[in-house]
Amino acid sequence: MSTLIWDHYQFTGDLAFLQANYPALRGAAQFFLDTLVVHPTLNYLVTNPSNSPELPHHANASVCAGPTMDNQILRDLFDAAVRAGEVLGVDATFRSQVRTARDRLPPSRIGSRGNVQEWLADWVETERTHRHVSHLYGLHPSNQITKRGTPALHEAARRTLELRGDDGTGWSLAWKINFWARLEDGARAHKLLRDLVRTDRLAPNMFDLHPSFQIDGNFGATSGIAEMLLHSHAGELNVLPALPSAWPTGRVAGLRGRGGHTVGMSWSNGQVDEITVRADRDGTLRMRSRLFTGGFTFVDAADGSTPATTRPESDVVQLTVRAGHTYRAARPGGTPSPTPTATPTTSTSPTPTTSSPAPSGARATYAVTGSWSGGFQGEVTVTAGATAIRGWTVSWTFPNGQVINQIWGGSHTQSGANVTVRNVDYNGTLAAGASTTFGFIGTVTGANNPPTNLTCTTS
Repeated sequence: MSTLIWDHYQFTGDLAFLQANYPALRGAAQFFLDTLVVHPTLNYLVTNPSNSPELPHHANASVCAGPTMDNQILRDLFDAAVRAGEVLGVDATFRSQVRTARDRLPPSRIGSRGNVQEWLADWVETERTHRHVSHLYGLHPSNQITKRGTPALHEAARRTLELRGDDGTGWSLAWKINFWARLEDGARAHKLLRDLVRTDRLAPNMFDLHPSFQIDGNFGATSGIAEMLLHSHAGELNVLPALPSAWPTGRVAGLRGRGGHTVGMSWSNGQVDEITVRADRDGTLRMRSRLFTGGFTFVDAADGSTPATTRPESDVVQLTVRAGHTYRAARPGGTPSPTPTATPTTSTSPTPTTSSPAPSGARATYAVTGSWSGGFQGEVTVTAGATAIRGWTVSWTFPNGQVINQIWGGSHTQSGANVTVRNVDYNGTLAAGASTTFGFIGTVTGANNPPTNLTCTTS
């Protein structure tokens, strides 16, 4: 948990935050300096006793020394404590002790099956498809296993996931979405996202089921979507590293990258059209994208100048950036993306359909928020007019045989193509000018066109 102090600083550069919370980071590192022991035959420093959650390595035996996950987390903890101390200019002797301990931690190893070993010994797990994949912490959220920095371990991580399989509870699938995104495999990450968004894994209000509610499935899946669109863990911004073919056209704004960068991008036909990066602080920006393998323009939007760049690799651009400046890289003829803002937004849906105002002034807006082969997810936002409303009814006609099979935030009836949705009692009164949303999942056999008109009545 204390490693998040350093992670927060990497994103924000907030020195006051780092200084205020450094004692927790230092204390966590000190605890392990005091409790790690020397392995009697391998001479590594290891945690003992420990385990690799929640998987036995032999029948009825899970206790071990120095499991891979512990070593990976401690490597991050020790690195964070050292780097934070350097930034703050404190604890030189302590930093030296931490570096020495870090260098004595067991390295991540590749096992006999081509996988990342889960324990110090090359044991075969007692349950191959177990839902925990703890020994890939080094792949995500850490940066110890990367495609270009550690290619052998990167491929071993892929093999580990193939052995584990795609099944699991909601939170387990969320982890795997992030893992496959870090492997830059958009198709597999998207497949697991589809596996998660199912009625047996999500409650009607979209809460992740274990079967009991567990929020890590929701937060983790959101993290996985962000990881499919932007990486910043390897010292560079990698734009659209795991874009699936199911998202051929889209745009996003407000994604945050380590180093103090706010990133927006747009793409069409699977190709990046434009990237915008706003820098919080002066420094060096290294950015990777397929955009840079062809013709592109690069400008400083603050003054219209062309910044000086270097090309370390064919798909990489590096430049010096200034705080408060926005930099735009674009493909000639591409569709511009929005200027980055602090609020993330995504769009892959048609223009929303809006109703004519009811006598009370209330309106309803229909939008598709996600789609897949044979199915889609949509939502309708009801906004009160100048007066508060207690009840509302929204009706429309589907143009292409769409059928709603799950809904939350309202109750519905459907007769043929005609749909009527009413609010439920626990929604309460909707204040003047306020909005509320109900969502639904449906099936479709043809084109998923939105209704041409919505009717909104209120009481």
